[in-house]
Parts: sequence; structure tokens; C-alpha cells
Amino acid sequence: MKTMALVLASVLTASGSTAEEPQFERLAEGYTSATRTSGIEAGYRMFTVPWLSENCPGFPRATKLLLSGEPPQLTVGKWFPYDRLFIVALDSSDNVLPSIPILIAVEHVDPPILNLQDYMLAEPRVLPLRKGQFRFQVSAVCQEEPVTLVFQAGVVQQ
Repeated sequence: MKTMALVLASVLTASGSTAEEPQFERLAEGYTSATRTSGIEAGYRMFTVPWLSENCPGFPRATKLLLSGEPPQLTVGKWFPYDRLFIVALDSSDNVLPSIPILIAVEHVDPPILNLQDYMLAEPRVLPLRKGQFRFQVSAVCQEEPVTLVFQAGVVQQ
């Protein structure tokens, strides 16, 4: 359990320490898609450390996360619900696993592409502010070894 706590702590820590490495900001917590054609379930602060400590041992271990379908395209001024992301957890034989806990972060871009103000994070969706490109980072939480998926997303003008 100590190893899982360390992995959780490393996932919760902002990644990157130099100007060359991207910084990611925590957006939401949730569960991977149950199938390749269903969206994720996510929201703001869905898990507590005590809940994770108690429940993590019951989740299957993923060897990788996979974006199922096309990379997301968001539109300026239109809400993008998290359940439009299709992310599955796979085992070592590439079989889709039941939903597992994940953390979702977005690449820090300046000026901001997404509205990440505190009052907006309580929504189960995100609001794009301007067109551009950014990356999502999705990390499995209950893992002994880090399992992370990073993928590009775009925002277009309406």
C-alpha cells in the first residue's frame, strides 16, 4: 500500500521541473470508460486519500491507458463535458478492464485556453476560452507502477 501511496503522491505533484517540460494542472478525478464506446465518469475531487487507501486494492491493475476514438476537439465558448472523453484501461493482453480510478490534468498554456478558475472546476465539464492546442494527461491512480496517457486536444473557433 505504501507504493500505491507514493504513486498517488507523484501523480498529484505537478510534473516537470524545467522550461522544456510541460506543466500540467489538475482538472478532475474519475473513472476510465467501461467500454471503448462509453465516456469516462469524472468530476472535481471525487476521491479522498482514506477512500483510495481502502478501495485501491480492489481495482484491477492496468498496464496502459488508451484514448478510444479521435482526439477531442473543443469549441470556444461551448462546454466540453468530461464524458466525451473515451479512455479505457487495458491489461497486459490489451483487454479492456472494468473502470479504474484516474486523475485528469491539462497542460498549462499561457494565455489560458481553458477556464480553470476555482469556481469552474466544480463543473463536470470544462469551458474553452480561445482556440489553440493543449494536451490532456490521464493517470491511473491505484497502480504500483505509474500508468499515464498524454494526448493532444484542439480548440476551434465557433
